[in-house]
Amino acid sequence: MNYYKLLNVITSIGFSLISSGAETYRVEESIERMLSAYDLAEVDVFVIPNCIIITIRLQDNTSITKTKRVKARTINLDKIDLLNDLVRSICIKKPDIATIEKSIENIHQIEKKSPIKQIIGHGLVAFGFTLMFGGTYEDALCAILIGPLIYFVMYGAAKFQVNSIFKTMVASSVTAIIALLFLRIGLGDNLDKIIIGAFMNLVPGVLMTNGIRDIIVGDFVSGQVRLTEAVLIATAMAVGAGIVLSVYMAI
Repeated sequence: MNYYKLLNVITSIGFSLISSGAETYRVEESIERMLSAYDLAEVDVFVIPNCIIITIRLQDNTSITKTKRVKARTINLDKIDLLNDLVRSICIKKPDIATIEKSIENIHQIEKKSPIKQIIGHGLVAFGFTLMFGGTYEDALCAILIGPLIYFVMYGAAKFQVNSIFKTMVASSVTAIIALLFLRIGLGDNLDKIIIGAFMNLVPGVLMTNGIRDIIVGDFVSGQVRLTEAVLIATAMAVGAGIVLSVYMAI
């Protein structure tokens, strides 16, 4: 067994998990269980949202350490589900490295969701939450048009590897501008309901939930990192819309 290649391929699975939004404890436990299945003397794993550090000790007391930097993260529950299945399969069957690499490649090939579905989803989220927050059907129709624009802004910013805080600020600014335009031409009744409904596409709910969960299970560093990012994203939402509304009021 080439333990260098094994460590690299298992690290790639951990990287895919954390970059898809998996909880810290899930990533650490998955990596430890997979490596322990290959009769290593010792496995130590340390994971925070931005970094993975793994050290393994072989039966001859040789140690190998691997560090992987995580620069960008998103939420992809489908991919996490597939990776979890792969982790369980590795722990039970102990396949060779080539088989693991092939499985990872297959997951990467089917992980991408249809852009059309994501666009429709953004629109429906904005539509539904606008009504839930007390908006009229006219407000909801405006929001359903703004939702896809948020997707295009976030997708375009991701292509240029823009950080999540700045791209959220830009998306919230665009949301406020379009909502104001709709009201100016006589579409929609409540500016606040339109903006809030569309904003639900940007709310870092999963990020905040994972942060609280990490703290509960004792991963205080990871929890603080996630909660800080969630607060900064929420602040960026308020700042982006606030700048547009302040300029509008001044004009």
